[in-house]
Amino acid sequence: MDIGVGRIPAGTVSQARQAITKMRRYLNMDTASISADIRMDPSLQKPLADWRNVVCLVADDEDNNIHVISAEQLADKLNIHQPEINVRKIYFDAYQQVTTPGGQRYPGVNNAINEQMQRGALVMHYFGHGGPAGWAHEEVLRIQDIRNWSNTYSMPIIFTATCEFSPFDNPARISAGEIAFHQPGGGPITLISSTRVTHTGNNMNFSNAFYNNLFRRKKGSHLRMGDIMRLTKTEAPSISGLRNYVLLGNPALPIAIPDKKVVTTSINGLDTSITDTLKALAHVTVSGKITRNDGSIDSSFNGYLYPTVYDKKSRHTTMGQDPGSSPFEFEQYDNILFKGKASVTDGRFTFSFIVPKDISYNYGHGRISYYAEDGVSDANGYYNNFIVGGTSDSAVVDTTGPGIELYMNDFSFISGGITDQNPILLARVFDEHGINAVGSGIGHDIVATLILEDNTLKQFVLNDYYEADLDDFTRGTIRYPFHNLPRGQHQLRLKVWDIYNNSNEATIQFVVTHSEEVALKNLTAYPNPSDGEVWFTFDHNQARSTVTFQVEIYSLDGQLIETLETDVAPDGYSVSPLKWNGRSASGTPVKGGMYIYRATIRTDSGISKSQSGKLVIYKSQ
Repeated sequence: MDIGVGRIPAGTVSQARQAITKMRRYLNMDTASISADIRMDPSLQKPLADWRNVVCLVADDEDNNIHVISAEQLADKLNIHQPEINVRKIYFDAYQQVTTPGGQRYPGVNNAINEQMQRGALVMHYFGHGGPAGWAHEEVLRIQDIRNWSNTYSMPIIFTATCEFSPFDNPARISAGEIAFHQPGGGPITLISSTRVTHTGNNMNFSNAFYNNLFRRKKGSHLRMGDIMRLTKTEAPSISGLRNYVLLGNPALPIAIPDKKVVTTSINGLDTSITDTLKALAHVTVSGKITRNDGSIDSSFNGYLYPTVYDKKSRHTTMGQDPGSSPFEFEQYDNILFKGKASVTDGRFTFSFIVPKDISYNYGHGRISYYAEDGVSDANGYYNNFIVGGTSDSAVVDTTGPGIELYMNDFSFISGGITDQNPILLARVFDEHGINAVGSGIGHDIVATLILEDNTLKQFVLNDYYEADLDDFTRGTIRYPFHNLPRGQHQLRLKVWDIYNNSNEATIQFVVTHSEEVALKNLTAYPNPSDGEVWFTFDHNQARSTVTFQVEIYSLDGQLIETLETDVAPDGYSVSPLKWNGRSASGTPVKGGMYIYRATIRTDSGISKSQSGKLVIYKSQ
């Protein structure tokens, strides 16, 4: 058996200290800076709440920009008729195209699509070429990408304005659309998709008809998917191949469109009839209310508001990298001044923040996007009657960077532990004036640098993945999902800036072991020696899977004293402590001496891994 001699767990003194630190956190015995109410909160691993306000438009780069033009026309339609919706744009030609042995590829587009799926969207809408194996000649969406989706809490409608993405009548081949719909723990909540060849004009006409009905209400309620599809087909212009578009999903499904509205009532005490200006480094206070459809305040609404404050629209230009594409200019809100969480009491709210130094200093209209929920109903809204620009005259001096604490998947993780190939980076950050997440491209982004085992460097910009704490703009959490990391020991370095452009860095190490191969590390018994109660835990690589955790305690002559067992569905890579009361299976207290314990983790598929250690029991009397 693999047992440590005189150490718990086996290994260096540093590892033992880390294991004991983790155990103390589990048992709430420490005074770490992370408050107890969030330390073990699995909801921190869920996507940001405002995904219901997002329609993501993905556009191919070929055919003389026709797909980008179609996406822009749809974006304009949404901006006019559904201004509360935040339109995200993933246009292929705005990303760098690379040459590979398999042909031209857009790795940045692949990443952007997968990240948006993880972050969530009301609708993910694709214009371009496609087929049963995925999207586009550049393979921006492949079956292997789909199989890695784990967006349990944020499943969008996927609309594919492309050819035969979802043919379901060929038993010899399972299409990408079918795989996406049946993806366990993720994928779309429903698909509006194509089963045969379609044409660009038909795709656009059908798309327009779909959005005419998606937000429609009947007797005060939004329509269900079956009615949306029925009306889309009956109201669409006469187009050939109408039967090629199908609904894959539950036709009785109601869509996650909020029923109530969030309304801004004042900024810095000024009524919304006055256009205020938000200046760099100025302290800003926003107040508002939750209203019903008739405009009256809903004083029964007690919950949470998730505001996102944007700088002015950014202008982007595609690169014209294919013979069938040319440079194309487009705009979108993508520089975030503040993203937070505020309490809503009796239908009213107030939140504050300090405007980052890194705004775009020309003057122009910003935007606030809102989402709110109280566990029963939800609301959304927007506000754009304010200007962003200039610098405040009341800024103070700040030369200290933010504090950073790093974890993987949950707040019990210790640097050097194991993960699966899809871990979630968790970072707790703090600064008295707030965190810079503007993303204006001048070197002050929140950046994670992943150093793989072969010393390869990969960088990830995480501005969109930061969210401030409830009613506190000085603290917040960064959550970023990694996908398909290679096996081996890796190091991650996170650099964060405050709004005064002071920076700080933190580093964490972790070992990736693929989830098909059960791994077990840092087996811990605490306290050891013990005069009675003992708690057992260890690290593993089976996050988000149901596992059986078993501990067997043996005497030195091999007699089984007690067996402890529990089924758990861990959010992270550590098993919650399993308690032994120091008694045998018959209920008799064990004698003082040395014992052997063996811990086993077993998956639903029957794969298991075990590790053993020594335990000393002493009797004080």
